[in-house]
This record gives sequence, C-alpha cells and structure tokens, in this order.
Amino acid sequence: NGAFRGEIFSDGILVIGEGAEVEGKIEVDCVSIRGKVNGTIHARTRIEMYPPAEVYGDITAPALVVQEGAVDRKS
Repeated sequence: NGAFRGEIFSDGILVIGEGAEVEGKIEVDCVSIRGKVNGTIHARTRIEMYPPAEVYGDITAPALVVQEGAVDRKS
C-alpha cells in the first residue's frame, strides 16, 4: 500500500491496494489493482482493475477484468 519503483516477479497473486503507487515492470500469475501503476504488466492468468485503479503502460494477460471507474491508458 506504499510506493515502489523497480521490478516485481512472483508466481503468486500481487495486490496493489488503494493509494499504492508502483512504477516499473510486473510479471506475476495474477494482479489485483486498486492503486496506480506506471509500467509494464504481464500476468500469466489475469489482471483485475477496480476503482480507483489507474494503469499507464502496456498490459498482457489471457483474462482482463476492468470494473467501471478504473482507468487503463497506454503510456
């Protein structure tokens, strides 16, 4: 729920909470976003975005869930 800059690699689920800010590269099985991400996201199973999520950059996943009110913009 804080600020992070760098690379995140995991075989599990990454939760980016409301108010959190991440800048960098993310490679995980699944990511659930309620904060702000600026960078590249590659998820092996799914990306979930819930308000007030803001994602700026390229995303790749077999499944994408974007709830109304979340923002996805290519940088």
